[in-house]
Amino acid sequence: MKEAASAVRKRKIGCVELVSASLDAARRINRVSNCFIRMDEAFALDSASVVDRLAGGKQMPMAGIPMAHKDMFHRKDMPCSYGSSPELVQVPKTTSRLLSALDRSGAVQLGSLNMSEFAFGATGHNDHFGACCNPWNPAYIAGGSSSGSGAAVASGAVFAALGSDTGARCAYRQQLVGSLA
Repeated sequence: MKEAASAVRKRKIGCVELVSASLDAARRINRVSNCFIRMDEAFALDSASVVDRLAGGKQMPMAGIPMAHKDMFHRKDMPCSYGSSPELVQVPKTTSRLLSALDRSGAVQLGSLNMSEFAFGATGHNDHFGACCNPWNPAYIAGGSSSGSGAAVASGAVFAALGSDTGARCAYRQQLVGSLA
């Protein structure tokens, strides 16, 4: 991540180019693993354009880094379901402090990731959006509750992802899909 962000800041690679490649990878991986609940390509590319304009300074340590977040972190005017029934989707009026901080750092969010409903489950199974499978073998589980986060990072669809941990499930997921907690 450090090298990629440095390359964007030094304008050796464009953020739009980096994010476009990640979006391509995310679409391809998602067909196998179902790690994304929703991708917002227009938002990601617009954000990447802003980073390209502003990335020359050191004030953006994560300049251009493609990321995604578990579907429990709020983004203003974007659906947030907590992995639950589409009828319960909320459209927040504010963006979470964590996502806001990542935005200021230059990270680019591609979308929201699959998860166990209400972050309650160890397998990554989701009755509403479908199970998130292990990206290396779809017959196996990705581990939950941040199943989409682990699968998206392990598969290379994104450089990093936000998840959450209760009950040491980050270590469990790391063992299942090969991502770092």
